[in-house]
Amino acid sequence: MNRFIVGVRFMKLLLPTFILTGLWALYLAFLYGFLPTALEEGPLERMQEAILVFAALLFAAAAFFQRDAGRMASVGVSILCVVFFLRELELPVTGPVTEYLNSDLFRLHEALVVLAVALPYIVLRWQLMPQFLDYLRKFQAWPFLLAAAFLFAGEIAEKFAPTMARPELGMFFEELLETFGYLVLVCLAAHVVCAVFAASESEKAVSR
Repeated sequence: MNRFIVGVRFMKLLLPTFILTGLWALYLAFLYGFLPTALEEGPLERMQEAILVFAALLFAAAAFFQRDAGRMASVGVSILCVVFFLRELELPVTGPVTEYLNSDLFRLHEALVVLAVALPYIVLRWQLMPQFLDYLRKFQAWPFLLAAAFLFAGEIAEKFAPTMARPELGMFFEELLETFGYLVLVCLAAHVVCAVFAASESEKAVSR
């Protein structure tokens, strides 16, 4: 789990990413309007999907080069990113397949598949749980809490958007907050990959 521990360098990566993304989103809103920018499968949602695919691939790559708790964490977060991607993906209904993918039944089946994979994996690797508990106890999991806070704030914005004087602003902030949440994950993925390869290079240097 050492590769998942972040510090000041991570914050230096995260803050400019938030600022640039926020400015880019405001530029799009100025160019096209708040509503077109925030619509389903609009530019912000497309960006979210790209972020999640990239994050899933990075975590999967990190899992390949790690062992024990680090590998387990990377696999888990990679799957989580795929779940979020499918949640954000909105396909036009053109037949029974796309109708199913947009249905609540698909969400149920998706959850069952994830549980069917995750629970046996957790049981088989139960001896690693103390490392995860230690990671949580020392508040080293704060990037995940930050991502969750952004997603929760996005849900609140979505709930109150219809009651606002300008509902499109609520929709815009919902999508922007969700984007920030996913950016935390992709920045963490980049950090983990860099940490994995830095450790690998260090081990090679020591062995020479």
